[in-house]
Amino acid sequence: MSFSIRSFGFRHLAAIAEWTLVGLGALWFARFAYLKGGFVVGSDMLYYLDVGLRQVGDPFI
Repeated sequence: MSFSIRSFGFRHLAAIAEWTLVGLGALWFARFAYLKGGFVVGSDMLYYLDVGLRQVGDPFI
């Protein structure tokens, strides 16, 4: 069984990209729930996240 640095690197980058998308999706869902009045805990962080997304042009607003 041969070991290829190239294939390992690709799988590693794919995993990083996947978890990055999962994290962004979780943040977007949390912000959406916050805007709907669903969350109280961590509302300051979500408020600043919301302000930041408005400044960069969030397509979901």
